[in-house]
Amino acid sequence: MIIFDTFSPVIKPTTIRLVLSIALSHGWCRRQLDINNAFLNGDLTETVYMQQPRGFEDKSNLSHVCRLHKAIYGLKQAPRAWFNKLKSYLIQHGFKACRSDTSLFVHYSSNSIIYILVYVDDLILTGTNAAHIQSFITKLHVVFALKDLGSLHYFLGLQIHRTSTGSTLSQENYIHDILCRSKMSEASSVFTPADPGSRLHSEGAPFEDPKLFRRVVGSLQYVTITRPDITYAVNRVCQFMHSPTTLHWQATKRILRYLKGTSTHCLHFKPTQAQSLLAYSDAGWLSDPEDSRSQYGYAIFHGSNLISWTSKKQKVVARSSTESEYRSLAYIAAELIWIQQLLTDLYMPLIRPPLLLCDNVGAIFMTKNPVIQTRSKHI
Repeated sequence: MIIFDTFSPVIKPTTIRLVLSIALSHGWCRRQLDINNAFLNGDLTETVYMQQPRGFEDKSNLSHVCRLHKAIYGLKQAPRAWFNKLKSYLIQHGFKACRSDTSLFVHYSSNSIIYILVYVDDLILTGTNAAHIQSFITKLHVVFALKDLGSLHYFLGLQIHRTSTGSTLSQENYIHDILCRSKMSEASSVFTPADPGSRLHSEGAPFEDPKLFRRVVGSLQYVTITRPDITYAVNRVCQFMHSPTTLHWQATKRILRYLKGTSTHCLHFKPTQAQSLLAYSDAGWLSDPEDSRSQYGYAIFHGSNLISWTSKKQKVVARSSTESEYRSLAYIAAELIWIQQLLTDLYMPLIRPPLLLCDNVGAIFMTKNPVIQTRSKHI
């Protein structure tokens, strides 16, 4: 089988938050590495040619081209080639790529556990034995030129600070950059990210700069990694990126104004002896008047630490509030199963089954008594 994928697998945000929760609860050290010129380490398996680089042409053979054996920057195969090179090295040294997240590598032995989280050329290391981690970093430095950034404090725009009671995750600097780029740094703040009295729709005057809208909304999507309070509002404006109007831009600016006054808000992680997962599920029936589809959301806690959340539109039209709530339960059940598998890969299996909470009596009844009735046979 020939694989033509060129993208580089990256660690999932939920995996990052879960591993940080585990490391904090056990008092493990957390290290951060940056690989210098990572893409130059990749080995190519495809046949790739390039023009002779400027300033290094062969004057006698100007029509000739160069065949590449190693990846270079600007080559679309470079990210994937680098990841495969790093993955091969880690597997040779006893690590195992997790099935639940291919960018998470675990080394398990009778006396230590080491986790490595990979996001292109940025690595997070944590585990039970600080000496073993330092020894592996030394071995890694022999093969790859790297920069040891010490204790984890700033990763992919996430600011991680230790406190007297745990750790905080924030994106204050990233939010400030977004406000400056969108010329909203001097705007007045508001108390909510969305206007509860208005509904977004596709009709209206087209926004004069769609590229600006898409650029700002794309940046806001990244802010939701540490800000669950704007997830719903950002998801709503994301649904109109193909054809934004002035109304959609006003809704986006409201999110920016909300972030202006709450840029210091953060996720607070505390040490926890979590033996199970706690999840909350909810859905709004017919929340979108244009296509009659429902909006659903959930939040999952590892002990007292919030590790996963979302707010999305359901893929089908629900015929009742019970159906929309039941479908929401199905989505979050799938997420819980994945997190359970992730914890198993981390050698931290749950002692008790997850607890899933829902406020819809009809949906709860259907989970307890799955009898096909006239109102539920289509679900």
